[in-house]
Amino acid sequence: MLTRLRSLVALFALLTLTTHATAASQVWTVDAAGGGDFTELSSAVAAAGEGDTLLVRSGTYGDAIVFAKSLNIVAAPDAWAPLGEQPVVRGASVRGLAAGQRVYLAGLAFSGGTEEGLALKNNAGQVWVEDCRLVGADGQGLLAAPDFHPQGHAGARVEDSDDVAFLRCELRAGQSSQVSAWPTSAHGAGGNGLELVAVPRAVVIGCTLIGTDGGDAFSDQAATSGGAGGDGVDLANSYLVIYDCELVGGSGGNSGASFEPPLLIECADGGNAGDGIHASVAPCTIQYGALGFQTGTPGAPGPFGSCNPGTQGQLLEGLGSIFSDHGDVAYRASMQTLVAPGGTNLVQLEGPPNSLGFLFVSGAPAAFSVAPFQGVALVSYAQGFYLPVGALPHTQAYAVPLMPPAGTAAWLYTQLVGYDLATQTFTLGQAHALAVLSPGV
Repeated sequence: MLTRLRSLVALFALLTLTTHATAASQVWTVDAAGGGDFTELSSAVAAAGEGDTLLVRSGTYGDAIVFAKSLNIVAAPDAWAPLGEQPVVRGASVRGLAAGQRVYLAGLAFSGGTEEGLALKNNAGQVWVEDCRLVGADGQGLLAAPDFHPQGHAGARVEDSDDVAFLRCELRAGQSSQVSAWPTSAHGAGGNGLELVAVPRAVVIGCTLIGTDGGDAFSDQAATSGGAGGDGVDLANSYLVIYDCELVGGSGGNSGASFEPPLLIECADGGNAGDGIHASVAPCTIQYGALGFQTGTPGAPGPFGSCNPGTQGQLLEGLGSIFSDHGDVAYRASMQTLVAPGGTNLVQLEGPPNSLGFLFVSGAPAAFSVAPFQGVALVSYAQGFYLPVGALPHTQAYAVPLMPPAGTAAWLYTQLVGYDLATQTFTLGQAHALAVLSPGV
């Protein structure tokens, strides 16, 4: 337990850090009911300046497109809620960030609209997503929409983006087009919770990633295989670091058959169940630890002939890729993202028995990289200090003495570091961004 002296030293260090290393961010309020600076999130994104903060109150908002601009888009203090009850954004994308730019998203629900819940593309800068729910759009059958896409869309899709992190999020794919009533519609494969394409490094910590079921192809006029179940994560030519996550593979769809007696009887195979992590295009590198996995049911074959059911899903799948197991030790942290100046922030840190905790506090995020010790560095260790907290688990209410200028927020970045006394090893755990709002915001 922290002593009073150690607490005072920490507070002084935090105040000094903020004075010298933390930039103030102009704050705007987005309220669909009309009580803020903007009623539409898209208008707020367009009008905000480089590095501004948008506080989003409860409600439902249209698409938000961030292009080549640093922004913090966060649920307002009165809108923070459990997953599934946050302010809803009907799909969002972040594109064209230059090196040094950063987008931070927290406390929001992204509902795919017509595509992915969140799309990240062509970003040299950082994207950091915390405590969000991301749900892809459902697939559409042949005559159901002008843009035929029977496969469910991903909860999030990342392409050609250098530094991406998802922390404590739920990423759920949309459902496939489920039933084929030949020839008026078509079933599809289940969607993937997260899709990575040509991503140098993505970090996923403390998340749930859900692939959905493949569509059925029941028909007595077409011997068509059932749709494959979606994967928790599907990656192509990418590097993934993933710890402390739950992965769900979707069930395979049931196949159809062709029955035109007495001459033609055909069947088709059932769809394969989805995997936890599937490297579909090699080479890929996957570093993982502390993963749970639940697979769906393989699809059934048609009722005629000698066709086969689909295969069972696997936690890890992909030829020509490197899978590296970093063990099952998970260090977790929780705290408020938004706090008032001079208020308190309840910090809860978890870890295995016989371990010590250190909370690193910094004025800047890191260019996400694998550290010399186990885990991935999400916080800039050149611009901060360690706060020793003692044996884990640990809960402490910390005073926040910062006083940002009127109408702004001061941003800090934190990461839990665990030390195992038995093995004498350090492990980097979960990270949080923290904003101190000025009075009246």
